[in-house]
Amino acid sequence: MRNLLNPRWLFVLNTLPTAVLIFILFGDYNVIKSQLSPESIGLWRDMGLALVLLAMLSAAYAIFLIIRQKCISFWYGACALLSYIGFLWAYNVYREDLIPRSIPLWMLSGDGFVYVGTFLMPTLAYSLFVLVARVTPDPERSSAGKNFGFAFLVPLLWYFFFQIILPLREPVSGGFYDHALVVFFFAGTVAFLFFLIRAAYIVASKRIGGWREYQLPWKLTISLVFPLWGLAINNGHLFNLFGDGRGNSGVFGDFNSYWFYGLAALNGLCICLPNRENKMYRLILFLARSLTFAYTCYFFLVFLPYLPFSVLAIIAIGVGFLMLTPLVLLVVHISELAADFAFLKNYFSKKILVAASVLSFLIIPTVLTTIYLRDKSVLYKTLDYLYAPDYAGKYDLDKKSLEKTVNVIRSHKTRNFQTLSSNQTPYLSAYFNWLVMDNVTLSAAKINTVERVFLGGNYELSEPDRRTGGVEIDSISSKSRYDSTQKAWISWVDLSLINRGGPNFQMPEYVTTFSLPTGC
Repeated sequence: MRNLLNPRWLFVLNTLPTAVLIFILFGDYNVIKSQLSPESIGLWRDMGLALVLLAMLSAAYAIFLIIRQKCISFWYGACALLSYIGFLWAYNVYREDLIPRSIPLWMLSGDGFVYVGTFLMPTLAYSLFVLVARVTPDPERSSAGKNFGFAFLVPLLWYFFFQIILPLREPVSGGFYDHALVVFFFAGTVAFLFFLIRAAYIVASKRIGGWREYQLPWKLTISLVFPLWGLAINNGHLFNLFGDGRGNSGVFGDFNSYWFYGLAALNGLCICLPNRENKMYRLILFLARSLTFAYTCYFFLVFLPYLPFSVLAIIAIGVGFLMLTPLVLLVVHISELAADFAFLKNYFSKKILVAASVLSFLIIPTVLTTIYLRDKSVLYKTLDYLYAPDYAGKYDLDKKSLEKTVNVIRSHKTRNFQTLSSNQTPYLSAYFNWLVMDNVTLSAAKINTVERVFLGGNYELSEPDRRTGGVEIDSISSKSRYDSTQKAWISWVDLSLINRGGPNFQMPEYVTTFSLPTGC
């Protein structure tokens, strides 16, 4: 376990995730830059520079330690934890200035808050581990039970605070309590995760035999019962806490597809199957576990930014421990894959095992990509049929694919600012929007036309509110060229508009009519 103090881990857990986050945010910024105010552009610049600086400092520190052949110190864990928590706090405070409400969701690659939480959480978790490893030099002499007790004492203290202390407070001006609650939240979350990680570290170091003796019940609970239970609760099929029980969205996203339940069951089965001393059996099991590892990694990424909220969820609804399931499941899954690899390398080449594992892992993403590309082909053929038909051609359209695509497009046209609520599927909806829709959307009129012509319906989709005043032309530029094939001039007129009426969240779109000259 102490091998994780090797400074090379900083490149994996800090530099790489931060680089991916910067790439995603920079792409979104380039798309929406023209709709941002100068103040928002300056805020984007400052936040971006801060993120780049933090990543560069971590990378430089890792290089320094590698040269000096030293391990990561306690002070790096403390400084990184405080720095990245401060960045997350600042991003949360200013995120509506970074991405104003007037910008539609379909222009973005996804929820920026979720992305920031996802790709910075590995650094926060690793910083906590560094602190745990440094304050626990001799884990075999430490008590895991006490640390588990301290960890779950935090939710009890929070409950006591919110139910008894907070109602007795006297009103204080200046937002004191708002900032105090933020500090209280971060401090409590860090304490909870610190003691939880420390307890797990002690258990792993002592190699307690109870896990081996009762590993099947533990595996069954962690890999099968909890995932299916969590899906059912999120989708409203149990307790009706979040969804409505009728296949609509849940608090963490839309996971109502039967594929999620099927893959959860298959993943649990693969993890719970016994590790027999038979090379062909273990090879098949290793490949099956590699295939479903994509499912485990996906839900780990989905719940990673919500990990700090598990304490609040435990207090509020009592089943917040389910939010910790993807983290524990990832550890268990990796442990099983490592055991399979250690057994199989005695019979097969390591390179062949690694290649086979990677190919198995890529099966689910490849199938998903193939389905999305088919949806894209069907959508484009549909639009060609309606607006640019080839009368000599033959159209054979998949109505199920088209109906699914139209429903996804309609859901993407909504503007949802609630972090813990979504009618989309995390990451997959953004991937669909990028691959199928090229980060654009269809107008309500076109959606209505597609549904009327192909889906046998007469659906009316109202256009968003628009206004006709308060906007002026700031500048005009034009260019023309002669098209010899059409024997006509083609002109482009670029109008730069400015909003003189101020922000108007209720009517974000402006519409006007142009009278074209004769012959245009």
